[in-house]
Amino acid sequence: QTLQDLITTQLQPAAERVGSPNAMLLVKRYREILFDLSGDFEKARLAHVRKQERAKLLEGARLGSSEVDDPGMEHLLRERNHINNSMNAAASVISQASEVRADLRLQGLSLGRVQSTMGRIASNIPGLNTLVDKIRRKRSMDDKIVAGVIS
Repeated sequence: QTLQDLITTQLQPAAERVGSPNAMLLVKRYREILFDLSGDFEKARLAHVRKQERAKLLEGARLGSSEVDDPGMEHLLRERNHINNSMNAAASVISQASEVRADLRLQGLSLGRVQSTMGRIASNIPGLNTLVDKIRRKRSMDDKIVAGVIS
């Protein structure tokens, strides 16, 4: 007997004889569990069948490829491998570039927030603007002196 038969012929009538709603809910839950597990089993069985079929196909391809001593075919296979390797390398570089781009974007946003915060602070403190201007002029004069010494 299958589990479905056991639920239908033995568990269901026993729960009906007891007449308890809990027993009926338990039978319903067992049916749901059986349905879920049956679906999972069928998926696993189909996946196994597909893998067996694929293995048979690949086995035939492997046997056929080892018997072929065609230099043209070997050249094409090598060329295909080179192309695949190049595509994988290009995909890796593109992936790295997109990660760097995302990092730079985040850094740019952070710097923009810092700049706006500093601008608000500088505008709120009037003496700070003059201090920053004096520092700039001093640095500019120092740069001119260093340039004159170098030349």
